[in-house]
Amino acid sequence: MLHCFGSYILADMLLGEAPIDYFSNNSSVLLATAVWYLIFFCPMNLFYKCVSFLPVKLIFVAMKEVVRVRKIAIGVHHAHHHYHHGWFIMVVTGWVKGSGIALVSNFEQLLRGVWKPETNEILHMTFPTKASLYGAILFTLQQTHWLPISKANLIFFFTMFMIYITKLGGHITTGVHSQAGGDTAAWGRYIPTQVWSRGVCVCILPQGKESDWKS
Repeated sequence: MLHCFGSYILADMLLGEAPIDYFSNNSSVLLATAVWYLIFFCPMNLFYKCVSFLPVKLIFVAMKEVVRVRKIAIGVHHAHHHYHHGWFIMVVTGWVKGSGIALVSNFEQLLRGVWKPETNEILHMTFPTKASLYGAILFTLQQTHWLPISKANLIFFFTMFMIYITKLGGHITTGVHSQAGGDTAAWGRYIPTQVWSRGVCVCILPQGKESDWKS
């Protein structure tokens, strides 16, 4: 449940609201419980095999980025409602809303008795965490009328950006050499990141060079 509702818990704690408030949404709790049960206890791992099938997985990845951008926008709007001139609070709340699942992973590791300092999301940010931070900044500028664009258009363009970059990351991790690889390396000059797949870390360096590190 920490992975499912981590962003809501952290955002509520930052804004001084009840961190368990979102658990009052019975449909979301039941859906998360059902997915957890099917992933771990479905006979013959049928559910996992279905959602791991590439076309289905791509759909879920796109849906995940749509939800992520929407959560960033809602987080910034929520913080703006409480602190009209608190730019930093808006950025942090939007960032937490978009990447709270990753940020709460350290606490989740402690609960499981597994501590991995090298996977600290704040010290070693993954691409979704960095992108959520950049998105929170953009939505804060839009919310405070410093960015001349409507919220609907910003949500659309940033969602397309997230889906496009996520798709490119999939091309790299599967070893498919295409034009997408060059585009991702170009983005790496501005957004250094790491993508993990099948025990191989593809590191996109700021200079646009790529190197593989066996984990």
